[in-house]
Amino acid sequence: MFRNVPPGIQCAITVHVQTLDKSTTNDRIRSLFKDLLFNDLDMAEKIFRYGKTKNWLHPVPRYEIIRS
Repeated sequence: MFRNVPPGIQCAITVHVQTLDKSTTNDRIRSLFKDLLFNDLDMAEKIFRYGKTKNWLHPVPRYEIIRS
């Protein structure tokens, strides 16, 4: 279940950034989406730290140069 949460948060962050970019005329809506964006970024940071301590995140593949 944990591996489904971070991609959802990343998707929400993307949507908030796109909406923040489009809302140039209404200050109230722009402020609302800015707050949502920063809240999501803070939550993502906490979730990634927790997942890292529990070793629940997918390992990042290591790429090395193969020399012959």
